[in-house]
Amino acid sequence: MKTNAELASLPNDPGIPSHGARYVAKRLAEFCQRHPGRISLHAVGHSAGAIFHSYFLPAALQEGSGPISSLQLLAPAIGVDGFLDRLSPEVGQGVRNLTMYTMNKQLERDDNCAQIYRKSLLYLVSRAFEPEREAPILGLEESVRANSALVACSGSRRAPRAWRRWSGPARRIRPRPTAAARRRRTAVSTTTSTP
Repeated sequence: MKTNAELASLPNDPGIPSHGARYVAKRLAEFCQRHPGRISLHAVGHSAGAIFHSYFLPAALQEGSGPISSLQLLAPAIGVDGFLDRLSPEVGQGVRNLTMYTMNKQLERDDNCAQIYRKSLLYLVSRAFEPEREAPILGLEESVRANSALVACSGSRRAPRAWRRWSGPARRIRPRPTAAARRRRTAVSTTTSTP
């Protein structure tokens, strides 16, 4: 997965077909340049999407896309080193705002992966899918707290305005029923009630 994300964003070599993400980055930059001041770019990455964006966003910026207004990372499965090497230098510069959504340590430990692995998927990535045992993963609260560069960015009142981190309990959000659904529910309840 990491290798494919990197290869997809590599600069094109003469005589070699375009790498997919680099091709998109180049076309995105051309589009933004044709419409100066009218385009606002936002990126969202969930889990391994953070790995993809760690290669794609620098490529888009190199191609001349202009600034990325915001980057939202949900439970980012990127290693801390990869984030610090590729994305962190862009935060506040080419990537104007970063918001990271994570669960706190206790919720990560209480989570499970299909009742097979008794912790969250990020713990599984950290403990089983990385070459280093207990590899620091950006989406794990304990990894953020253990890295002074990340603590300086995310965990204090002195945090740069470009970086925001939200860690809280996962809540099930129930959508409000539409007017048509409320009418159907009312119609069913009035037709099925008997005196």
